Amino acid sequence: MRHWWNSLLSGEISTHVNSSRSFLIEKSIQKRLGILSSMGSLAIEGKETSHSPPAQVFIVRDGKSEELINWKKDIQPLTGKDFFDLRTHLLKRIHLLKPEIFIFEGKVQVMDTRYFGLNLISTSPVGALFFHIMIKPQESINSEDHYVIYHDPDLTMDLFDVHLKSTSLMAINLSTKEILMIGHLSLGEIKEGIQSLMSILLPQQGGLPMGARGFKDHEGNGFLVIEMDKSQDGEDLTNDGFIFSGHDQFCLQGGVVQNLFEGAYLKESGVKEKSNEGLLLKYHQFGNMFEGIQLDEKTRDPLLETQPDKKEGHFIFSLPDFWQGPYHALNPSFLFLFYEDFSGVFPLLGLLEKEEALSSLLYTLHQTPDALSPLNIYEHLLSQFLDSHSLQVWRLNIGVEKIKDRSLIPSTLREVLKKKGKFHFYQHSIFPILVPTHMDHVSEKFLMPEKFWKKKHDYREVALREKKQFAEKLQDFI
Repeated sequence: MRHWWNSLLSGEISTHVNSSRSFLIEKSIQKRLGILSSMGSLAIEGKETSHSPPAQVFIVRDGKSEELINWKKDIQPLTGKDFFDLRTHLLKRIHLLKPEIFIFEGKVQVMDTRYFGLNLISTSPVGALFFHIMIKPQESINSEDHYVIYHDPDLTMDLFDVHLKSTSLMAINLSTKEILMIGHLSLGEIKEGIQSLMSILLPQQGGLPMGARGFKDHEGNGFLVIEMDKSQDGEDLTNDGFIFSGHDQFCLQGGVVQNLFEGAYLKESGVKEKSNEGLLLKYHQFGNMFEGIQLDEKTRDPLLETQPDKKEGHFIFSLPDFWQGPYHALNPSFLFLFYEDFSGVFPLLGLLEKEEALSSLLYTLHQTPDALSPLNIYEHLLSQFLDSHSLQVWRLNIGVEKIKDRSLIPSTLREVLKKKGKFHFYQHSIFPILVPTHMDHVSEKFLMPEKFWKKKHDYREVALREKKQFAEKLQDFI
């Protein structure tokens, strides 16, 4: 039987197709690419320090990509010939050195009947294992709907006449439906490469890619959380009685939110504060991965200790292994934008009017490096989504939480969910938001901060300045 990779690889090349996680872990250990932790996760090295340069993203600029890409982003254009030369050199190297090749056939499922195929050709069992955890395997494939990903972590970029700040790159060719992942990429950069592709493809199918975390309460109320400032750490809500329903990358379509990934790539800091050891044991189980997390020499347990200048490590785990029951689709009624205001003028939370919700969501998309489609496309899809579905968008000021009680944020979320967002509101005098006049467990000074400023003129001056600064940020990219 002839397969899609037969036209790319000669019969002399040893190939392992859709191998099990246990086989890929075994191969990784044999090649000294990682070691086993005490409970069976594969521990691999990450980029050594926080100063390691990130991989550069290149996209072939041609008739296909010209209208689909927001070229104002920090994207390096590549010619079709340069892409072809890079791909040719990679394949020549494979045929010269004849390394074992690991093939994985996966798909990113957008809706029940719609998906994009992702076929991996990798010289690394670690890369194949990461895809196996993160990407849903495909049972069948429409040859017109799949992309081929070439992954070679050992190929040296110094050989190419491409101006690089890094020794690694990702290059996307929309016309040929191919992606190159070359050099020492972190697993997070590989994931971002897939997200970049999805941010281009999904809007063409009416889907809106969105970096968020999904949760449910015990009554089944679904909600999404998005950090407006992408540099801030995400609030860990799993210790507060909320059920984790998805991580990082979703597709909004038809009122339903769909996980794009089968796995999660979780920051080390997201585990340090967890008091629930059962969660850590699930991250730690056989078949999952650690990247850049040191192990105790004797016990081989993960050491979650902050080290100076060390790039933060990550846990990579399969979502189906993480909990029982359906996890793909979420029907959220609420979207919370986590926002930090240390000036003291913004209330704890506010329900956003449509235009403010639209601007705030576009702002978060603009800050996302792997959101590559033009903003007018995202704006159209967002506007359509907000008009068609009863999704409440709230801005929640976690800046006050850092000053006061840690339990303030989860208790506020819980009350909004319990009351279905139905409160008596007042229209804020400066910000285009509706603020509850009363909440059971929230002090009045967090809902009506203006009343507690000694000088009302000072409050208005600071609030107007904050409003102006945010409007200027929006104008920078609209």
